[in-house]
Amino acid sequence: MEFRHTGRADEAFARLTESSFDCIVIDAALPDLDLLPLLRQVRAAAPDAAVLVLTTVDDEAAGREVLRAGAQDWLVRGRLDRDGLLRALRHASDRQAVRRQLDHTNALLRAIRNVNQLITREKDPERLLAQTSRLLLEARGYRTVWIAAADPEGRTTIAEAGWDDGFRSFAERFESGWRPPCWTTASTTERLELRAPSRDCREACPLAGALGYLAAVVLPLRHAGEELGLLAISIPRPRLDETEQSLLVEVAQDLALALHDIRLEQRIRRYAQIVTASQEAMALVGPDHRYLEVNESYGRLVGRTPGDLLGRHVSDVLGREMYERLARPALETCLGGQRTELGTWAALGGGEPRTFEALYAPCRGPDGSVEAAAICIRDVTELRRAHAALQAERDNLRRITSAMPAALMMFDERGEMVFANPAAERLFGVRAADLPRRRCGDFLLCGHRDESPAGCGGSPACAACRINAALADALGPGRPTAGCETEVERRWNGSSERLALRVDAEPLTLDGRRHCVLAIADVTARWRAEEARRRAEEQLRLSQRMEALGTLAGGVAHDFNNLLSVILNCAEFALEAVGAAHPARADLVEIKKAGRRAEALTRQLLAFGRRQVLRPVPIDLNAVVLDVEPLVTRVLGASRELALRLSPDLGVVRADPAQIQQVLMNLAINARDAMPPNGRLTIETRNLSHEPPDCHAAGEPLEGPLVELVVSDTGMGMDEQTKLRLFEPFFTTKAHKGGHGLGLSSVFGIVRQSGGRIWVESEIGRGTTFHILLPRVWETAAAVVRTPEPPPSGGTETVLLVEDEATLRKVMRRTLAAAGYRVLEAADGEEALAVAGSLAGGIDLLLTDVVMPRMDGWTLADRLQQARPGLRVLFVSGHAEEAVARHKTPAGGAEILAKPFSPADLVRRVRRALDEPARGTT
Repeated sequence: MEFRHTGRADEAFARLTESSFDCIVIDAALPDLDLLPLLRQVRAAAPDAAVLVLTTVDDEAAGREVLRAGAQDWLVRGRLDRDGLLRALRHASDRQAVRRQLDHTNALLRAIRNVNQLITREKDPERLLAQTSRLLLEARGYRTVWIAAADPEGRTTIAEAGWDDGFRSFAERFESGWRPPCWTTASTTERLELRAPSRDCREACPLAGALGYLAAVVLPLRHAGEELGLLAISIPRPRLDETEQSLLVEVAQDLALALHDIRLEQRIRRYAQIVTASQEAMALVGPDHRYLEVNESYGRLVGRTPGDLLGRHVSDVLGREMYERLARPALETCLGGQRTELGTWAALGGGEPRTFEALYAPCRGPDGSVEAAAICIRDVTELRRAHAALQAERDNLRRITSAMPAALMMFDERGEMVFANPAAERLFGVRAADLPRRRCGDFLLCGHRDESPAGCGGSPACAACRINAALADALGPGRPTAGCETEVERRWNGSSERLALRVDAEPLTLDGRRHCVLAIADVTARWRAEEARRRAEEQLRLSQRMEALGTLAGGVAHDFNNLLSVILNCAEFALEAVGAAHPARADLVEIKKAGRRAEALTRQLLAFGRRQVLRPVPIDLNAVVLDVEPLVTRVLGASRELALRLSPDLGVVRADPAQIQQVLMNLAINARDAMPPNGRLTIETRNLSHEPPDCHAAGEPLEGPLVELVVSDTGMGMDEQTKLRLFEPFFTTKAHKGGHGLGLSSVFGIVRQSGGRIWVESEIGRGTTFHILLPRVWETAAAVVRTPEPPPSGGTETVLLVEDEATLRKVMRRTLAAAGYRVLEAADGEEALAVAGSLAGGIDLLLTDVVMPRMDGWTLADRLQQARPGLRVLFVSGHAEEAVARHKTPAGGAEILAKPFSPADLVRRVRRALDEPARGTT
């Protein structure tokens, strides 16, 4: 026990203000001491300390005065020893502690009484908590108080007493949703006692670090199992006694009940406001079928004021008929504990008949029994009309979408289809039953999925991915995608097909959720038509270009043929004139060979320009192929294979068999140069009823039936640019091998001149296939025979030679005269008519060029045959266009000798024309 001593009253009083003491002993014998006033001052300065007065006078009356002034005991010096003094001190301290506890308990009881009085009159939660905190703090022995409440909607109320400004930050955190650790812990217990805060506690809660308390009690505000808030009180003592804790628990329970009642009253007020403001008619009907409560809307519905309806029987308001038919059965069912709904068409309150829906719900008391029936009546007339109008609008919209040729599909925010019109079902095969499981990617495939299992990864170049991206943008924050036309691959019934689609994506919001409508039009037919038009235009341009090149080539070849005829004939004359040992003979032979090569080139130019003279007959292409097979085999060589696939029932075509053989040979040479060793050339024939859809040959389409000749190789193939120029004369990819670029151009000309069409299919590394289409004819095929030409023989007949080219006319005259014929010359048609008119004798043969100035060979032959019936005619022409200029066969069945020709050819054809029997004029 620690003691402090002083001999002066003023010094003792100063120490009381500086330190706290458990017990104070005052010696009444001190000089200048006024005992009773001093006692009052000491009691005010140290109310919790025990006070003893030590005196030398044993005066009972004076002792009572001292006790009334605040002392715990009166001690007389003469009757006090050391042990007695200690016992007196201990007893005084105990009595003072009991007194303090009693005072604190009384103060707490007063606070509880005040809180209970506050609860009965205060209905504002904020004021209730603030005043309760203040009242509890006024109870002696508490340092700080704070109370917090939180309702189910998340709204918080917090109040405090005894705290400084630092509490504001705590309150702000609490109102933002944060909760201190004691909140969570107290919610699981009746009360929570806290000792001096630990370091973890001070770090977790800002109040714990600033409090400096010895103990605290935290009490949950709980009522009927509902957590309403928290009451926290800090004390400067190590702990609370049981009585004090029980009293505080009672305070917390009363406060929780008050908060519960306030919230309940708030709900009741809100419900009353809702019922009053509701447009729906509401009423509460008791077991006797009389109105207990009604709102304004119910009164307006039945044409009465709410006050007039209270206590009235339902039948008095609704009428006996409606009561018995509708209200009474519904009320009995409801009061029996079963909820019921009904609808009716009636006129209430004297108004026009309208449609109503009524709900009858049982209202139960605390014991679960039904005390009343709550009735809610809605006027649904306008709603039904709006629903009917909406349904009609939906039906019209459904008819419109069903009639639309474009596919309409709606996708929800997850990308799943929720609607598809019949056009979408037809386009993609989407059944209504499959809609919840279908996504856009289920039937629009990524075009690059064959390159990688993951597809193209959403490349903008991928059509399907562009559509899926447009859908994703429309479902997200993106803008609508309009006018996107692209080609996609459609998956349907286990197969896929390429389609051209126009896609428009439009976002919309339904029930607050993002949706997207895809409008997809199948423009495949238009794309195909545009592609066909593009091909036709390309074919037309190709045809025009080839026609122009053909005209140019034919014109050059015509003039060149005249020169070649002179060169070849003069070389022949020179060879006949010189001996075998003549030094110029070798040069003449080379001149003749060069002329023959030039003749071959000229014939190819004429073939390309469709100006060579053809001798078309009905032929079997199979026979022509078999006839040329040995030559093709030799051309290919031993290292390459020839395969024939000939249709056994092949139809007949009209063509020049020699020219068809030339076509096959040119294609075989072209294939040989394109194929490596071990390559294969395949020749096929087949009948077709019409042109195949993939035919992209130049010129007008052919009417069926047709015969197709297909020549394909396993060579290196060619690119698109090469295919575009493939049939142009002098275009070659084999210039390093000596190619002159006329082989395929002559093939093109022969096929076109024969009335057919040709086109090519080829890709780099995949070989080349030529397709030749010829019209089928219903005639008997002529046999393909090779008859040797007879040796030339002359004669003595008279021949009228008409040729405007003087050099060529001179060569022809020399050749015919050497063969024994009598030759009459003319430079043009008019001169020939004059020669014939002045001749008294006969003319056996008219040998005339077709194209001449002033008068062509056709006209000349007609006029001479009219004057000389039976006159034989042999025409000479540089190309076929001259021979068919009048779109008919030669006059009188006469033949045509094509330029250039050798002396032997001229003599042989003249002899054959003279040996033919004379025919009438055409």
